[in-house]
Order: sequence, then C-alpha cells, then structure tokens
Amino acid sequence: MKRVTIPIRGKEMPLCFSLRVIKACGDRFGGLEGLDGALSGNGDVIQALCNCTWLLAQMLDAGYRYDKENGVEAVKPPDEDVLLDTFGLDDLNDLRHSLMTAMSASNERTVEAEPGKNAETTQEPRET
Repeated sequence: MKRVTIPIRGKEMPLCFSLRVIKACGDRFGGLEGLDGALSGNGDVIQALCNCTWLLAQMLDAGYRYDKENGVEAVKPPDEDVLLDTFGLDDLNDLRHSLMTAMSASNERTVEAEPGKNAETTQEPRET
C-alpha cells in the first residue's frame, strides 16, 4: 500500500487507500464500480463534495493507522464533520484530484529484484 499526503489546514496529512477504505466504499457505493460516479456526484455537485469529504475522512484515517503501525509519528486526522467545515465548493476539483492520486498510487506495483547467484562473477577476457 502506498502513502501520499495532502495539505489540510497547513499540515501534510497522510492518505492511504487501504482494504478497509475499499470495503467502506463497497458498503457505501455498492462496489468500486460506483466510486467514479460517486465522486462526481452523478451530476449533483453538493453530493460530490459530500462523497469526496467522506472518502477523504476514510483515507485520512487509513493514513493515520498506517503511520501508527509503521512507527511514524502520527497526528490524529480531522474527522468528516471537521472536514465539512474545512472545504468549500471551490475545493472540489483539487480534492477529487488528490483522492484519485492517492487511489492511483495504491495501484502502482514496486518490484525489487535481487542479483542472481552469478551476478558478481565476471568472465576474464580471452586472448586470441
């Protein structure tokens, strides 16, 4: 799982798109298939802002849990009620972009390869 940050009230807050968040989205939106429509509010701007704020609260909580679990100094994030007083309609596009960035980051895969057994072996040049 990847961790990204978003500035909220002058502090960088961690976001994670954890399995807990995915499950909560499934419960609320009927699956991840409905997430895109939910974040756009299916044409209802106020519903879009409410859905984005709800998802942000879920992802902030996941980021907080992730940091605590990994020994990073964790600051308790604002809850959904506080977030509703933090953002306005003018923040919707930036908020949606931050959420999508965090979700995309969680889908990226990192592959670490170890050198093979003979990786340090070099062949000596032959004389011809």
